[in-house]
Amino acid sequence: MKKLVYEIELTKDISVLLSHFALRKRARHRQLRELQHLIQRRKHVILCGDFNIFDGLHELEDFIEECGLTIVNTLKDVTFPAAHPLKALDLFLCSSGMKIEDLRVLHPKASDHLPVLLKVRI
Repeated sequence: MKKLVYEIELTKDISVLLSHFALRKRARHRQLRELQHLIQRRKHVILCGDFNIFDGLHELEDFIEECGLTIVNTLKDVTFPAAHPLKALDLFLCSSGMKIEDLRVLHPKASDHLPVLLKVRI
């Protein structure tokens, strides 16, 4: 089970949390519950990483609602596998009300996932 979360404080009110979620659904749900406690203690959050939600975005619905987050990516922002992307596994979830300016999937093939670039106005 992956247990690592990086936190970067952009300002005193905005944190970026980066995580790599487990492959097993039950383990991912435990990770999301733990992250929920972290997120609810912060004013604004950008949560990003490899969510490994192979069954689709519906797996995150309760978490998103409870944390007041919005999914920035769409299902067309596919990132995995990099050679012939079919799934949107690499996501950005942001606190509601954050000013999103741009989101792009980049296409260098240096990994099994394509990188995603998010531009937010602070």
